[in-house]
Amino acid sequence: MPALAASAGDRPEGLDGHPLTCTASEVAAAIEGMMRHATAMEAEGNYVDSHGQSEIGLEQLRERAVARTEAAVPAPWTDRLPELAARPLDGDTAGAVIA
Repeated sequence: MPALAASAGDRPEGLDGHPLTCTASEVAAAIEGMMRHATAMEAEGNYVDSHGQSEIGLEQLRERAVARTEAAVPAPWTDRLPELAARPLDGDTAGAVIA
């Protein structure tokens, strides 16, 4: 498991000075705890892809087989995407689009 990088010398350390190793689902909690508690430790960086997925989680994909899915059938409203993108949706409008 990758360790959470922090600028506390040459090695990543947790709040108690021990190396901090966490899974992808624990990264956000580890960073939040590090920032909310009285500590001089600072995160060197937060690396995410365009959808907010942590880089640590993406590294694990190399170790797993990714299943292929069949081609998705487009939703019935996809031909209206330009119209929908041109104006904000409210609750009444969303109900009309789905119907």
